[in-house]
Amino acid sequence: MRNPFPCHLKHWSLALLATMAFAGCGTSAYEDRHSATLKYLQLETPFRPLWDKPVEDFPSPSLSLRIPKIFRTGEANSLNPMTMLTPDPRRPNDVVDPYRVQPPFLKLPGHQRTYEGFTQVRGTQSLDMVTKPYYLYVALNTSNAKDKKPLSAQEMEKQIRDKLVKQFGKKDVTAWETVEPLPPTPDGGTMTWRRIKATGEQYWVTYEDKVGRYKIYPGVYVLYLYSTPDYHVLLGWRCSSEVAEAIGLDRIAPICAGTVKVK
Repeated sequence: MRNPFPCHLKHWSLALLATMAFAGCGTSAYEDRHSATLKYLQLETPFRPLWDKPVEDFPSPSLSLRIPKIFRTGEANSLNPMTMLTPDPRRPNDVVDPYRVQPPFLKLPGHQRTYEGFTQVRGTQSLDMVTKPYYLYVALNTSNAKDKKPLSAQEMEKQIRDKLVKQFGKKDVTAWETVEPLPPTPDGGTMTWRRIKATGEQYWVTYEDKVGRYKIYPGVYVLYLYSTPDYHVLLGWRCSSEVAEAIGLDRIAPICAGTVKVK
């Protein structure tokens, strides 16, 4: 029969047992602490690809979520959020290129910030390694310009899909679907998210000799949407298909979504 606990959980539990026995704890106290530790480790295991501490300093202070560890800069692995006012580190006198902050075909309402990362993958036309970007766009929409109330979930989904179809065509845009299995939350619950995916040619900003250049190549855009009567949370992911596989997009996107909180 397969061991129901992953190997690292077993090692943790054995270490805890030895510690409790050495300290002379009673059986009841050990069992309580052992059970609590195992529960915590089981709940936390799916979220190991994310930073431990939630990001809580968004322009909308009610929003928080845990960001994947693939987004980091420098030796300290600090996060790298971007907005339209972020200086370009390669050209300090200019702000970052707007195409890096949000793609031109879909400006998320209530955009908070964008996270950018780079990875090396095999080129599509050669075996040479090439560096390509990947993005996470975070948005919290609480109102619209007409009546100051958020759109309904159905209206929001229709607006987004219409824009994606206009860019990519109907055959390259999926219908909205409920994410299955439901993304887990760190406290052991689940969240009901909706998802849509578009594929096709897209603009990408690359830097050669510190000069920004546009390149066009196929990519995927996956949008997660969590709707309530009071707000919508939108998490957009964009990268090429080979980058999506390299970073494990299908695995990290739903667990990142499961950490979202709106106070």
